[in-house]
Amino acid sequence: MPEAVDLPREAKRHEVPERACCPLIGDLLADPGQAVRQADRISKELWAKRTMVFTFLRKPEVVWHNNLAENHVQQGVLYRKISGG
Repeated sequence: MPEAVDLPREAKRHEVPERACCPLIGDLLADPGQAVRQADRISKELWAKRTMVFTFLRKPEVVWHNNLAENHVQQGVLYRKISGG
């Protein structure tokens, strides 16, 4: 098994503490029960909105992705990036 190698100081300076990256992850690690509560809340929301969220399962003419909408917006976004606006 190879020994642990310390990274040079330059490599470590870009590290971001886990809690700063995503506060939710730090909170979930501090209180594992919160993960269960969040999952429960999300599952209840999905269940309540199941007729809207899963329409594509009942109606084959409804696509399951939003590629068409993304493509329509793409030209405007590209123009904005090029023009600096």
